[in-house]
Amino acid sequence: MTDVASLRPLLAVLVSAVAIPVILSLKERPNVREAVTIAVAFAKFAVVASMVPGVLSGTRYVFSVGQFATGIELALRVDPLGLLFGLLASLLWIVTSFYSIGYMRGLNEHAQTRYFAAFAASLASAIGVAFSANLLTLFVFYELLTVSTYPLVTHDETEQARAAGRKYLAYTFGGGVAVLGGTVLVFFLTGTGMTGGTTAFTPGGIAALANADPTLARAAFALLVAGFGVKAALMPMHSWLPDAMVAPTPVSGLLHAVAVVKSGVFGIARVVLDVFGPDVMADLGVDLPLAAVAAFTLLTASVIALRKDNLKRRLAYSTISQLSYIVLGLALLEGPALVGGLLHIPAHAFMKLTLFFCAGAIHVETHTDDISDMAGIGTRMPLTMVAFGVAAAGMAGIPLVAGFVSKWYIIIGALEGGSLVFAAALLVSGVLNIAYFWPIVYQAFFESPDSYDEKPLLEEVLGGRTAVRADGGDEAVTEPDADAEMPRPEHVDHLGKHHEDHEHHGGPPADGWDDRGWLGGESTWFMLAPILTAATLSLLLGTVPDTAVFLRIVEAVVTGLPGVVV
Repeated sequence: MTDVASLRPLLAVLVSAVAIPVILSLKERPNVREAVTIAVAFAKFAVVASMVPGVLSGTRYVFSVGQFATGIELALRVDPLGLLFGLLASLLWIVTSFYSIGYMRGLNEHAQTRYFAAFAASLASAIGVAFSANLLTLFVFYELLTVSTYPLVTHDETEQARAAGRKYLAYTFGGGVAVLGGTVLVFFLTGTGMTGGTTAFTPGGIAALANADPTLARAAFALLVAGFGVKAALMPMHSWLPDAMVAPTPVSGLLHAVAVVKSGVFGIARVVLDVFGPDVMADLGVDLPLAAVAAFTLLTASVIALRKDNLKRRLAYSTISQLSYIVLGLALLEGPALVGGLLHIPAHAFMKLTLFFCAGAIHVETHTDDISDMAGIGTRMPLTMVAFGVAAAGMAGIPLVAGFVSKWYIIIGALEGGSLVFAAALLVSGVLNIAYFWPIVYQAFFESPDSYDEKPLLEEVLGGRTAVRADGGDEAVTEPDADAEMPRPEHVDHLGKHHEDHEHHGGPPADGWDDRGWLGGESTWFMLAPILTAATLSLLLGTVPDTAVFLRIVEAVVTGLPGVVV
């Protein structure tokens, strides 16, 4: 590929960063504030999209801030892998900005200006992660992403939200320390002493690592994968993610199904493809352990998801499982599996964003969060639940939706590499996906509040761990004190937040669900349009993958790896 100096990588990062003070200054003018947010989102996407033709034709856009004393550059570079993540995040910020308006206004949420400003900061950091040219630059933006998303995780300002935020910081900053340690070790292994080393991303891996001490090289790999694995929610480093569902649903959707968690799997992709490379990974024998951790995570998280009655928490464990599809595809080191793993980054984003958006719309319109309260809700919210069904089918790998295409590639790669155990794990996980998604869709359309089938899997909580303690841990459910003053149920929001103005909370009204028809009467179009857009993107990637730009970008990544055949 040809490197071309350009300001566009820097502009892609700065366009939303510069918008932060503007958004903060518009606190008293919410309409203008939200117009600025949408305009900036479109501008960021336009800058990123303008680089697609050049990158696909072999150009890499580079911007260097300068060198440190040790010779490492703080630099941005747009290559196919970075473009995959950057294009996805910038595209879905547009969709989420519209959805956020409907959600935040629908609930009359507090601190909306802070929310939109933190979102802009988070997207600036995410694009920085995508376009980092080396491990050090990636580490800097990786940590900035943690800092900028913390206000979003703790937005509700309840004790539960603060506990989840502390847990989020503890996990992700701990992961950042591991990434820094791995970066230093890679720099040391690729040079002489503290001179001459490099952490620059190189397709197929940094050549000097092939001759490095195997024990130290394995240690560097372990540190980097563990550090990025925190945000990728690899078990046992996953428990921050379900607790972070206390955040508003748009945050759960974009940051915990796209930007934050995808920064984790993106970091692992950089380590696998551009730091160590498939050949060195195979020589070191680190590919099989990584694949085993991914397979364990995707199966275990799916089983746990079966037992979650809260819809957002079930989606959270589904996310943990689906992220490991990406890691497993990368760890298999086969051309088709690499294509499938990388393609699952946008596929999962489109589908999971749809699911989270649907959960948020249900909450805003009906204040219902538990699956056991959703029998017959398809009458009240037909378009929302159809979109939910489409995305759920894709998550299970049903044909014509994006998830089928990416998982097909991964399974073919597993079979080509003789990894029958991992192929079987993928198939079993698909069955589990159907098991925890189908009851939601079925009861929404084919059952009624006064006549529905109890779901045995939802009767007891797995392991007795459901709540977040003030110190960030978990606590077992105990019977409430009969003398304690409890909030009235109708005044309790999605995860403990109080809203005295809510007339109804949880499940159908006494006279049953209203029939709102199929013309959009179920919600505002600020929420419905993003839901239908994300679901449509899932269908497009599943039905015409050869013409989807994301598949072309993924193929450019994989075909650019020495010795890898698609």
